[in-house]
Amino acid sequence: MSKAQAPTADEGLSPPGGGRPADARLTRKPLGLWDRVKFLLLLALLWFVLVWSVMANDPLVGFSDAMRIEVRSGAWVFALLGLELLRQLHFLVSEHSRGYHHFWVSTVFGRMERTSHRRLSNWTRFRLWRLAVWVFWIAVLAFVVSKFLHTSPILALIRAPRLIWHALPFVFQILVYVLLIIVQFAALFWFMSRGGVDVYYPDDIKTRFTDVWGQDHVLERVKENILYLEHPELVEERGGYVPGGLLLWGRPGPARR
Repeated sequence: MSKAQAPTADEGLSPPGGGRPADARLTRKPLGLWDRVKFLLLLALLWFVLVWSVMANDPLVGFSDAMRIEVRSGAWVFALLGLELLRQLHFLVSEHSRGYHHFWVSTVFGRMERTSHRRLSNWTRFRLWRLAVWVFWIAVLAFVVSKFLHTSPILALIRAPRLIWHALPFVFQILVYVLLIIVQFAALFWFMSRGGVDVYYPDDIKTRFTDVWGQDHVLERVKENILYLEHPELVEERGGYVPGGLLLWGRPGPARR
């Protein structure tokens, strides 16, 4: 008899996260600081961009007046901020309360998971979720662009390809400027990293003591200091100070013929 084969997932692949052991935690895994504040910071930045757009459209409007205007016309940003704060509060409670976490995981989402699992495959549910995420962010982008264009989100979405096409030269200019700045900084750091000191390795030195002639007393002093440089521990054990190098000053002696 042949061994029974394990059932395979649809399309011969396991969905993302499929086949992994269930999380044994009794509470939700704590989120990092960036995961908690990234959408809040994004919405706050979006609101200030809307305030800036009001000031750009009418130079006579000050910052405080633009803020008051956007408090009324940009109330949807505060609604999204409230929803994000509510979501983060839900995560925070779920990270500390076992009963709360079990209720949402087993009762609410668990029931939805079991219902959808009977009707849809894992890959289908994953693709639907990814499609929903894309549709959500496209809708948010269309809504934001409509505020800048003073039109409806549908018209802003229709005009988006033309706006992107007209913005491409400006985007390329910014990329070229950024690339030039990066190249300049890289060249500057490369030039500064070289320094003003020439480094010579032992194999690069072809001149020997036998090539020096006419400066015997200088030659003897150099040999003594080189002994200290090659064996600094002999000087330091006796409380001496090891020089960092040799500096020769003056005119060279007559060349050897």
